[in-house]
Amino acid sequence: MASISAREAPRRVMVVGCAGAGKTTFAHRLARQLGLPVICLDLHFWRAGWQIPDDKVWREQTVALASRPEWVMDGNYSNTYDIRMVEDFLAADRAA
Repeated sequence: MASISAREAPRRVMVVGCAGAGKTTFAHRLARQLGLPVICLDLHFWRAGWQIPDDKVWREQTVALASRPEWVMDGNYSNTYDIRMVEDFLAADRAA
């Protein structure tokens, strides 16, 4: 992997892709390279017994996760792209 200076490195990265494509592996490697924490959405989404969370609860949880200042976040969950992308763009605006 090419080296990126800490100053040039993005502070929030979304990793999305097909099931089984290696999103989590890539997210962990990228996070290690950039010195960022990893947020694996699967670990936050699934409840005990593989139960699906209420949509409102999941969106609120995603807002809390996405509002963190730095992350490499892996997982599709297209119903939360609006939250994750907005938080990423807002953070970039605040940093400028």
